[in-house]
Amino acid sequence: MLCFRCQRRLDFLQEGRRPRYECGKIESSTCGCYMYKPVKPIITGIHKDDPRSDFRYGAAILAPRERAIRVPEMLLKLKEYEDGNLLYWDILPEE
Repeated sequence: MLCFRCQRRLDFLQEGRRPRYECGKIESSTCGCYMYKPVKPIITGIHKDDPRSDFRYGAAILAPRERAIRVPEMLLKLKEYEDGNLLYWDILPEE
């Protein structure tokens, strides 16, 4: 399950880079990994000329088509919980 939610798998699919052999085995996933990195969120926008802009993030039939714009500068952080840890991306302030 980890591989399908990992930035390293995404990097392999987009650019062909992989730090481990398993990162490129797209038909499978591992349950334990020392290279796991959560997927970075992206800034999106609406396709120009899409008439459904009033229903952004609404029901699929009403929502406009989103397009990727860019990945903002972020820092990977760790939050500890009693039963485990959470890795998350914190957005850095834009200059």
